[in-house]
Amino acid sequence: MPLLTLERAYSTPLCEMVLQTMGPVLTVVCSGHLDAISATRMATGVTALRRNQAKVYLFLNWYKITGYDTEARKILTNYKKANQRKDDESFVLVGSKIVAMGVTAANAVLGGNMQITSDPQVFDKQRNEVLAKIGSSVI
Repeated sequence: MPLLTLERAYSTPLCEMVLQTMGPVLTVVCSGHLDAISATRMATGVTALRRNQAKVYLFLNWYKITGYDTEARKILTNYKKANQRKDDESFVLVGSKIVAMGVTAANAVLGGNMQITSDPQVFDKQRNEVLAKIGSSVI
């Protein structure tokens, strides 16, 4: 049975972001400089999905993120710290070395449960595997 897909696009002067929900899978594609407004919208998207799903798969495609505000980092790290559930799975695709260092540091602080890659093919494979796994059980 096909998954119901919902998509929302947001932009600020610094960041373009698309949130796509397919069942319990939230994919966030960002480009530009991640700012506090975009980080807040991202956290809001995760919260909305969690209301209806026992387990959430979060795929953050940050391959085209060039940097981020300190406030954006604080918002997302604090959100994940306060809201992480042991069953949720997070996958992050990074392109920029500075973003990769920040995500790796945050991952260490948060217990190391995020899977981080700089290879778009690996990221797409992980996402496709999760979609295939849950595809037949989601209405």
